[in-house]
Parts: sequence; structure tokens; C-alpha cells
Amino acid sequence: MSGDAREQVEERMRELLLGGDLEALASYVDGLDAAASKVARAWATRARRADTWNAHRRSIYDSGLEQDEMYRRADVMDVGHVLLIGHFEAPAAAVKSISRFRLAGRIDPYLAYLRGRLERRGDEWARAFCVAADTLSPGAQGAWVVARFVAHFVAAHDLPVPTGALFHSSAFTAVFGSDPETSLTSLVRVHPLLPEVVTAHLASGQAYRHPGLPATIATLVDEGWLDRDRVVAEALQQLTAGHRVGSQRVLVGTLERLGLTAGEVTGGIPFLLGALSAADRSVAKVLLPLAIELVVTPDDLEDLVRVVAGRPEKGLRQTLAKALAPRHLGQRLDTAALVAAIDQLADQETDQGMRAAYEKARLRLGAAPQQAEPVEVTALGLWDLEPALMDEEASTHHMREFSWRALRSGAEKPDGDFHDRLLDLLGRGRMTELDLLARAYELAAEDMLSATRAADLFEALFVGGAMRRTWTVALRVADLCAGPPRPAAGLDKLLRVLATYAVEVPEPSLLPRQLLALMRGSSKAALEARHLAEVLGSPSDRPAPEPVHLGLWREVTEPLPWRLAYSPTRDLKTLARRLDGGFGEISTVGRTTLESIAFDDTLGLIAEHGAEMVRRELATPYRHSGPVPQALQLWAAGLLTTETYWRIATTAVPVSEVRETWREELGAREASHQEYRWTVIDGVSMDPPVMPDWWHSSPRQRIQFLHACEAVLVREHGGLLLSTPDVSDGSLGLTTLLDRLQRASLVGPIDLRLALGRLRPTTPQDAGRVAPGPTTDPALTTPRGDRSVVADEVVRRWLGEGGLRLVAKERPHPGYWSFDALAPVPWRSCEALVGGTVLDGPSHFRGDDVWLLPGRPELASINPHHPVNVADVGGDLDVTVWDGILGWLGTHTMNMTDWSYTQLTHLQNQGRLDPSTAVAAATMLWDGAQPHVLRDVLSWERALLRGSMRGLWPVAVAIVEAGLARRERPVGLDALIAVLRRWAHEVPADQVPAWLSGS
Repeated sequence: MSGDAREQVEERMRELLLGGDLEALASYVDGLDAAASKVARAWATRARRADTWNAHRRSIYDSGLEQDEMYRRADVMDVGHVLLIGHFEAPAAAVKSISRFRLAGRIDPYLAYLRGRLERRGDEWARAFCVAADTLSPGAQGAWVVARFVAHFVAAHDLPVPTGALFHSSAFTAVFGSDPETSLTSLVRVHPLLPEVVTAHLASGQAYRHPGLPATIATLVDEGWLDRDRVVAEALQQLTAGHRVGSQRVLVGTLERLGLTAGEVTGGIPFLLGALSAADRSVAKVLLPLAIELVVTPDDLEDLVRVVAGRPEKGLRQTLAKALAPRHLGQRLDTAALVAAIDQLADQETDQGMRAAYEKARLRLGAAPQQAEPVEVTALGLWDLEPALMDEEASTHHMREFSWRALRSGAEKPDGDFHDRLLDLLGRGRMTELDLLARAYELAAEDMLSATRAADLFEALFVGGAMRRTWTVALRVADLCAGPPRPAAGLDKLLRVLATYAVEVPEPSLLPRQLLALMRGSSKAALEARHLAEVLGSPSDRPAPEPVHLGLWREVTEPLPWRLAYSPTRDLKTLARRLDGGFGEISTVGRTTLESIAFDDTLGLIAEHGAEMVRRELATPYRHSGPVPQALQLWAAGLLTTETYWRIATTAVPVSEVRETWREELGAREASHQEYRWTVIDGVSMDPPVMPDWWHSSPRQRIQFLHACEAVLVREHGGLLLSTPDVSDGSLGLTTLLDRLQRASLVGPIDLRLALGRLRPTTPQDAGRVAPGPTTDPALTTPRGDRSVVADEVVRRWLGEGGLRLVAKERPHPGYWSFDALAPVPWRSCEALVGGTVLDGPSHFRGDDVWLLPGRPELASINPHHPVNVADVGGDLDVTVWDGILGWLGTHTMNMTDWSYTQLTHLQNQGRLDPSTAVAAATMLWDGAQPHVLRDVLSWERALLRGSMRGLWPVAVAIVEAGLARRERPVGLDALIAVLRRWAHEVPADQVPAWLSGS
């Protein structure tokens, strides 16, 4: 076939596929000769590739059609692809192609038409298609479409019902459960594959996908559509096939709905014993009564008891124990066999409540009370073990803050990895057993302490090597669970775990007070408590000493953020990554500071290695590059000049302004992709330059870009960078700035203003320290290069007028303030920034302020959703900051995350929790009729227990004393006093006020 003829076939195929006429497409391919069919088939294969498929779909969307017609044609295009696959491909290849094809359209309305087309391929093609499809994974992209065809071919060609996973996960849902308005029963009832499909589905292991299947089967059996005996036989057979739990439940649910009797169980009690030994608890619950019915000999009973005693479910043992009565199994077996069965159960029982039940069952049979013989249990040596440590890399986590999840009711159940990490923390000393006990006290105060979770946790810790460390804590947690108003659910399980491992304790242990009181009751927990005391040798009249000291008053100190500094790296190989924020897990403040230092490193590396070497290192664009990397890429490409700088600063437009033009030229989808990928280099040569959208939407990023360009150009002109932070919170000391000014011959105007905004607090008298210094680079001060600014005069003016002052003006939300900025030298004094909107004060999104306004705690928070952590920012905490802290402590118990409490602990260790300022904030709120300060004191108690006792205790005492001095006692004051009284024993005596100690 000639080249022109090939092109004609391909163009016609494209025209028909995108034209929305299936009949025309079908007629065309039906009429092709062998050569043309080969060309059409090759073209259809290429058209299914993602790039071609996307291009075709875009051409439909950009065609200007009405919306409904546009979507219809897109759907028909997908259906047309399936039609072409069915027309050209062999069965196995068709299955593969359809399963891999990305069907985005609504294919359901066209299924009947497609089935008709595929029918034309004949019986053998359909049979081979079904055989190939039966091995297909249900997770394949187009598996659901293949499944629809399989279901149709099986019915239409009288083929065997498939047994593979595809049919019974995809097809069963697609054929029988696709219509939400119609019940599964009515859909199955009329399908020609019934009854084979139902029984095959039970055998497939996929029945868990249809939990309503038992009701469907029962209805169909009642109506005569299904044979009950056949279904029962299949379901019984599949119970021992090792299916997943969900499928086992469907099988046993089907048997329940069909009224299975013991006499119908093929294989009798041997079959049921085999099923009981491995079945899920929900299945065992149904099968056990049937097995009890089939017990006719003492050997049968002995085998059944052996299976039931080996399972963990207490409910099964209770069911069997009830059957060991004269009016039940006593009708078929003698008393000696029943007593022997009870003794067999009791010998393996650890639940003291069940042991008591067995003893009552013996008495009902007239047997003499069983004399408990002491059982010699050998200790395994768990007491002497140490926790196993994980790899150092794997242990870098924050589990200490999240350890409460192992004890809290309602929380996601911890897995084995969680317990391994907890053991690692204990083993490395990053967490103590008292930390764990503090979490238990915290949860008990909120009525959220779970005895069941505690049982799982301590068993894992005991076996994992931490028994010696956590035994006393486990007893105290059990004591908390035994407290008023009633013992916690699952306490019997926790006490049973403790009694099981008590043999490992080398010396007698005293039980805490509330456990001793519990022993006098008759509940299951009381029985377990008495057993625990017996194993431990604990006297019933001497409780363990109270109170327990958790060591919450900790003399730990941390350096202030203004005393922490990051050193320059000067590493050329890691420069690109560091410029783009590749610092791993680090706070917003630390990341921003390190990025500034990385930029300073860039200028230092240029001086050290030469511009060309640094250009080569930065020449490759970064995948998510921000303004600073893009400025350096512009320089590395040799495109950054003074003229380019001013052309961008004064005339550039954001990409959003050319969006509509791009859509007209490229189409909406391609225009969107181009906008997303757009960089400064892409648009710098355009007239006007087209910048990424942050040029308009983010004043901070605009300044960052221009500052980076300016700094590189100033460096080329022999100047120096002034604004690099000298401490970790991104702020700058006056001494450092003055030293840099003395060494500089030239500076940039934006860099000078940025350095002034980053200064830590100064006084007007500091203006006298400023010596004569450099000027700004004229070429970067004005577009014409005809003026410069004397840097030392600007600095004197800034210092003499008090620097940048943020004046709190309003409080739109509790704990959140807005500010007016008073700047002696505003940003608009820089000509390069005149065309944009640049704020001298904080922005709405406080994360932007870290770079422009570092070292200002009033712009930070302990709010976990806030981008700036207050403990990472130096400076005194004023009333506006304390307003936020008190607000979160007083009203946001559920929102106070582990991160928030960690922030408070850092502030305490830095010595920054000042009681007088906290009282001033509380008084301001009380005077303003805002009672939320102490509305909820649970967060206060949490904070005290989570490491902030030394810092928050004086604050709480001062707030209480201020509240007591008011004419009207504030809401929540008594609750806070109760919290302080509860934990006063943790505090040095000289820190406890007389009104709290009672002296």
C-alpha cells in the first residue's frame, strides 16, 4: 500500500473515531481489504497510547461543540476503541488490550451494541476470550469491562461458569450488583447463569464482597430457583477451604439462613472439629452448637473440649460449659464424662471468672469440689531482659508524644510495629516508664483510659524485655482502671495478663489501694484481682505507698533560638538541593533560615570556585524550584544582567495575564500544563517578560526573586550580602550587621531593607554605634543608575526611630491578632518594588513572615495548624502571644495536639513562660467578658503531665491568685485549683502556695 493510501486510511480512522458515529466506524472497518485492515489495526494500536489518547480527547474538548455533544463524542471515542479491539484482535490479545485500556467515558449505554459486534467473531472466539479473561487480575484497569463481556458470552454461548477471581469479583458485581435501584435478589433471579453462578461464587473465595448474599440465597431457595441441598453441600465444603474471614462469614451466614441442622453436616463431628479448629470466631459460634448435638460418646466430648479449650474465645467455652449439664449432654453421657470434660476445660483456663463457672458446673453434677493443686510455674527470665533496640535509622521517630495511643479507648489499635518502637524508646532512654504512667493519668482524667488496650500493651512490653521497667507502672494503670465510679471494661483481662506474668517478679509486690478494695467484690475483675494478689503474695491489708511520684518537675534547659546558629556549609555538591529546601524533616523557621544561609553559601562559593563552576552546578532546573533557585538559574544561564533585572522589575506580568491567549492557541489542557511548568527562564525573553504566577500572588516571593538577582549582581560588582541571618530563627543581630557594613564597599537596596527588617530588638541609642559605611549599588538603586543611597544613614534613621514596630490593632479571632506596621524605611523606598504590593507588616498567611519578619513571637503560635512554631522564634512572649496560649489551653482540648504540648515544653526549657505576662493576658480576657481562659482545664492537666510542670505551675498559680482576687470568681478557677491540688506532690515544697497546701 502506498504512503498516500496509508495516510488516507489513518486520517479516515481518526475522523470516524472522533466523529461520534459508531455505525460509520464499524461499517468502514468491515469494508477494508487485508492491506488496509493491517494499516487500520496498527493505527488503532497507536491511538490507544496515552499521549495520542490524550491528544484526541483534547481535540474533542477544544472543538467548540455544545457540552453534551462534546461529552458524548468523548464517550463514543472510548467505545470505538473497544470496538476496534474486538474487531482486529485475537481473543487473548483482546482481553489484554481491553484490560489495559483507560476507559474514561460512560460505556454502559453502549454495552449491548458492543456485545453484538463481538458476537460476530463466533463461538470459538468467545470461548477463547472467556478462557483468557478468567486468568485476568480484577485490579486491571479495564477488568470490569472484560467481566461484562465474559458474563454475556458465558450465558449466550452456554459456556462453563468461570471459576477465576475476575468473574467473581468484577463480573458478579457488574452483572448482579450494578443497579442501586434494584436488589441483588431480583437481578440474580432473572439471570440465565443461575444457579451455577451462585454456587461457583461461594467456592471462589470472593463472597466477602457481597455480605448480603445469604439473604439473597435464602430467598432464591424459597422461590425454587436454587436447590437447597446443593447450596448447603457447597457452603459446608468451602468452610474448610481456608477462605478469608469475610467469605467464611458469608458461608456460615448462608447456612444459618437455610436452617442447617446437625444431621445435614456431611462428615459429622470429625468434619465440624476440623472446621472449628481453624474457623473465624463468628463461624465457630454457629458450628459449636451443631457439634454439641452430634456428641454421642465420651471420646467425641473429649475431642470437642480439646478444640474449644485451645481457642481464645471465652464465649465458646461458656457455650460448651452450659451444655455440660444433666439436662443437656447429661441425657447422652454419664456424669463422669461431663465432670472430666469440665476438669479438662478448667486445667487450661486462665480466666478466674470461668474457673468459678466450672466449679459451679461441677456442683450441679453432684461432684465434690475440686481441690486446687498448686501448679508449679517456671519463670522464663523476662525480668532480667532489656528491650530490643531497632536500627538507629528506624528509631528516629516521635513516638514519645504518641505513646498515649497505646492506652486510649477509641484510638486506632496499635500494631506490632508501634509496640516495637515503644520498646526502642524505653531501651534508649528517650522515654521512661513514668512518661507512660503520666499518659495513663492523663487519659484517666478524661475517662479515656482503656484497660483492654493496656492489657495488650503491657503483654507486649513484658515479652519484649521491658517487664522490669514497666511492672510497677502496669499495676498503677490497673489501679486507675479500678477507680470510681466503676471499674473499667476489660479490667479483668488486664489483671489476668498481670497474673500470668506475675511469676516473673522476683519479690512480692504490694497492690495499690483501689485494687485492694476491688478484691472485696464478686465481679470477674474482683476474682482476677484476688488471684493476682495470691500469685504476688500481696497482703490484703497493706496497699502500695501513695502518692506515686512521676518526676514531673524536671530541671531541663534549652538554648534560646537567639543563641542557636547554623554554620555555613560551603559545599558545592549539595548546593542545588539546599537552595531548594532539601533539609529533611525540619520546622518552617529552620528551613527558611537554612535556605537563606544556602544562598549566602552560593555567593561565597562563587568567590571560592569561580562563577563558571557554580554556574555549571546550578544550570539544571530543579523540579520544584522557588524564586531564589529560579533567579540563580537565570544567572547560571547567562541571562541575568542589570538591564534584565530592571526589565523584569518594572514591566513583567504574571502568567495569569496570558492564560486566555494560551488557551486559544494551545487548548485548555496544554495551556494548564504549560502554566504549571512555567519558569522565569521560559518568559524572560518575552516582551513584556512573563513570570510565574507568584510574581503577582505572593509579595514575599516577588521580593525573594528580586533580592536574589540583586545580591548576585552586587556581588559581581564587588559588593557584600548584609541580610543573612546569624541565628536559627532567621533574625539578625545589630553587631553582625554593623560588622558587615564596615567590610562592604557596595550593598543592594533591597538587601539593606531586608537586613533592617530582620534585626532583633534595638534601642534609639544604638544609632550612635553606626560608623560611616558604603552606599547602595547605583545600577540597582534606580533603573537609570544615576543615584545611590548612603547605607549608614539609612541604618541610623531606622535605629533612631525605633525600628519596625508592630502595633496590635484588633483581635478578629480569639488568640489571633492583626497588626499595623510602623517602618522608618518602608519597602516602597526600593524602586524595584514600586510596581508591586509589598507590606511592611505581617501578611495574612503567617508562613510568609518567617523570611521577611523573623524573630517575632507575636506572629507565631502553639496552634498546630499555624506555620510558625513559637518555640522556634526568639524574643519575649507578650500579651498577644499569651492570649493564644491561654486560648488553646482553655478551649481546644481536642485540638491541642502532641505538637502543641511539645511547644510548651520547649518554651519552658527556654525559660520563656513568664507568669506576670500570662496574668496580664488572663486579666485582659476576663475584663473583656471572655471567660474561655479556664473553660476547659483538661489541657492544663495534660500539659503538666507532658513535661511542662516546671514552667506552667508558676503560671497556673499566678492566674489562680489573680482570679481569687477578683470580685467575681472566673469560670473554671475551682477546676484549675483541683488540678493543682492533685499534682502538688510533684512540686518542690517552696513552690506550693499556702492556700493550696492548707497550711
